[in-house]
Amino acid sequence: MTTDLTSTPIERLAIEYAAERFARKEISPKSARLYRQCIGRFAAAVGPDRLLASIEPDEVEKWVARLARRNRPKASRDRIYILRAFYRWAVLQGAATEDATASIKAPWVAKSPRSRRYPRGASRAVKP
Repeated sequence: MTTDLTSTPIERLAIEYAAERFARKEISPKSARLYRQCIGRFAAAVGPDRLLASIEPDEVEKWVARLARRNRPKASRDRIYILRAFYRWAVLQGAATEDATASIKAPWVAKSPRSRRYPRGASRAVKP
């Protein structure tokens, strides 16, 4: 990993972040691709060559608002969680001085009702 991350653009940080999480076996290859894709979309929205430390919390809030308009609540929530974890990692690594996602609240998502499982041959509507 690069020693000075303060001058590393967001897209490069995203690659390093996903690679580090994958190397520690915290995420699968599929998740690593999803993380890079999500952070890459955020980078495209704010400017791919920008430094993470230069991004203001209101820019993150605008991106989250756009997510909420374009995606289902669960998809928005998952992307916010990915970006939040990325920012926490970046702060620990010294690539950002503050977590711009700290004030962002992920949308509440209702749990889907579990489908009832009936034993084979049992009728769903049992009436005496």
